[in-house]
Amino acid sequence: MGNAWTGINIFLNSTNHAQEVRDMFKSQLDQREQIRFKAESKKPKDPDPVQRPEPKKEPVLRRSRNDRRLVR
Repeated sequence: MGNAWTGINIFLNSTNHAQEVRDMFKSQLDQREQIRFKAESKKPKDPDPVQRPEPKKEPVLRRSRNDRRLVR
């Protein structure tokens, strides 16, 4: 089926989140909540990305391959 967390979720869903089942997996559920809260705290507070102005590109001089001029 997958990893242990998937099995716990299926077991909880099939028992309609019975209190006895939640008590069985209390430590795993508490750990999962801590991880989720840590991940949320690491997210930036400002959801808008910083927009940086694009640097201006200098025009590139293209010469044909047959151009034999000396370039210094």
